[in-house]
Amino acid sequence: MRSSIIAVVLGIGFAVLASAVFAIQSFAVQATSGGASPTHQRYIDKVAGKGAWADWYIDQDSNGIYTNVYVMVSDRTYRSGSIGYPTAVVEASVYQYRLEQVCDVDENGEEYCYDAEVPTYSFFGCKELDKSEFSISSSLSRATLNTEVTGCNYYSGGNQTTGIGNEQTISIHATWTGFGETFKGRDRYTTSDNYGRVTEYSIGFFKQANANASFVGDGFSMNLDKESGYGEAYISKVQSGYFERLKIDTN
Repeated sequence: MRSSIIAVVLGIGFAVLASAVFAIQSFAVQATSGGASPTHQRYIDKVAGKGAWADWYIDQDSNGIYTNVYVMVSDRTYRSGSIGYPTAVVEASVYQYRLEQVCDVDENGEEYCYDAEVPTYSFFGCKELDKSEFSISSSLSRATLNTEVTGCNYYSGGNQTTGIGNEQTISIHATWTGFGETFKGRDRYTTSDNYGRVTEYSIGFFKQANANASFVGDGFSMNLDKESGYGEAYISKVQSGYFERLKIDTN
């Protein structure tokens, strides 16, 4: 059970740190031997930082609506060689739907029915954060988020909109309180051939948390805590790196 938890949160944790990033430029270093022409070239990429995320899966309410909510905040630095790129981001989504029975006929002419999801509300938004809008403790004991996120509401009143959706701004206030032991995950992989050597590594520390959050927007309001359906929440601190040492043909 412990190893499965580490595997899950390690994967999520590094996904959190890698989100909202489109490209990283590698840093190249040429190595020489005895003043001769370069014989090797090195590429170095690193990413390190802290993050907190929470999911809620809420069963149907009195109107038959199911709700899934996700919020993530991360503060990380990407480093290519000696150059660093610090970035703090937030992502948030709210998805609501109801189930409707749909019936059809199979190839043998037999009727069959199933429950299909019919979306009623679907919001997604992300942005870079100012340092004043969040905090994540190095001890993984606490994290906070107080911000507004502008995104798209793709459904309204059960009717799907066209294009990229209706723009909407949601105010989000969230806190994470870590509890229990801190899990540690580590991985390292090295391979080499006649062309060079590649090393990848990752290490992460994760603590489960109780999360509380409020989402408030135009015609939309929701308060969430650990009693709000099934949910998961973690605070993390992770680091990963990629090193590539290539041989240069000087002939």
